[in-house]
Amino acid sequence: MKYFLQPTLLSFFLLNFLLVVNFLLVVGVHGDGDGVLVVNTSVPLIPEKADRFAMPQEISLGGGGFDQYPGDGFGRGLGSSPLPVITLMLRSTSGKLNLKRNDADPSTGQQGFGQRRQSDGGAIGQGRSGGELPPDDDWNLEKQLQEFESLLAQLDKEMTSLLGEVVLLSDLDDTLLPANRGKRELTKRLRELFAAFVNKWRDRGKLRLVVVTGAIIGHGEWQYFADHQLPEPDFLVSLGSGVRAWNAAVNVMARPETGFYNDFMPAVSQLPGNLHIRADGFHFDRYISFTADLTQQLAQLFAAQGISITDAQNNELGPIFALTVGPQLNLNNKEARDLLRRAAFNLFGAIAKLRFNPDKHEVTLSLPVTKGEWMSRLAKAMGLNGSTIIAAGDSEIDEDMLVPKQGSHFSVHTAIVVGNAGRGFKAQMMRSPGVLMSTFSCILGVAQGFLKGLKQIVLEQAMRAIQV
Repeated sequence: MKYFLQPTLLSFFLLNFLLVVNFLLVVGVHGDGDGVLVVNTSVPLIPEKADRFAMPQEISLGGGGFDQYPGDGFGRGLGSSPLPVITLMLRSTSGKLNLKRNDADPSTGQQGFGQRRQSDGGAIGQGRSGGELPPDDDWNLEKQLQEFESLLAQLDKEMTSLLGEVVLLSDLDDTLLPANRGKRELTKRLRELFAAFVNKWRDRGKLRLVVVTGAIIGHGEWQYFADHQLPEPDFLVSLGSGVRAWNAAVNVMARPETGFYNDFMPAVSQLPGNLHIRADGFHFDRYISFTADLTQQLAQLFAAQGISITDAQNNELGPIFALTVGPQLNLNNKEARDLLRRAAFNLFGAIAKLRFNPDKHEVTLSLPVTKGEWMSRLAKAMGLNGSTIIAAGDSEIDEDMLVPKQGSHFSVHTAIVVGNAGRGFKAQMMRSPGVLMSTFSCILGVAQGFLKGLKQIVLEQAMRAIQV
């Protein structure tokens, strides 16, 4: 685990090396098993002591402590802060740094490569209460291609036995695609093999790929996947997250043959001009800013649909609105509720969700923000709510996608936490049933977990066939 200190003024960069060492000894900052020391901006740049320095990154304020959030945020709805965190990559010759000097509590992150489990039946730690986490993948790239080819051969065998279809639901950065550019170059061949596997079984009607990412990909969605040797997903939700979300776009896209345009969005939308509808989906210029400004517009928008809204309030975090309807609408009446549902669909498409409180003449309208909420709307609109889903992710922003909240329109058979996920997130997810901890990073970890989940699905199908 990495410890993050409160940021101080950037002027402290002028402190000399000796003062910094004394400072670290006092506060007890320490490096983890990978030889990485994360400190705040009071630490000056010491290039002769480090291989490199990372650029300032965002960190999450949620989840009971600081954890690194490079690019994603909005963890647990609490937002994120663009605190200028510096990561000092220590030279390998410097050994393990532990200024806390607590020999009684060795870090599990210091386990060697020889202790890492292989990708057969015992490869993955099953989610449970308590127990040790699997060791971190140390990116032994020489063995990754051989390991991946073996996994794909086993996956092909299981897919042959699979009855029906399975959906792979996945995060993008640091799950399917390494965020580190150097690792992206080194793992191109793995992604090329993965793309061939997905396309092969998608053509046979046995596999669909859904990607929900906090990255802002932009208008060249499909070209982005081709450029990174990844298969086009059947559905893509690309949403800005964290601080960037306030001025960020949201893209919801689908491959042409999915019928997305007719099923997900109305033929004529009342949404303002910052929504651009395309043949393969829609694009919000500034989705979060738009939803934040909706409160004053909702009464007029619903009035254009023939429904009187006497009051609209936004008392909860995110785009969740409490609407008071006119007394002529009896919310106990099915026709009245259906009228409101049609109006909401005409205004916002399938992303709108309504809940009714007849006693108070109130309707709660919620629009999606988190990955799990977007996936829930997608599942309902596109018929994925009955699908067998295996999901993969690496950080807290993926949590409600891996373990859907109550009332979601989709369920996850197997949730995969890839090996490069943070230790805090791993420990958190170990408490959830149906969660597998991969011992490999990124796409190799996804394949490892996918194989384990697929084997369980095929076995369950065989057992049901015997019972019949």
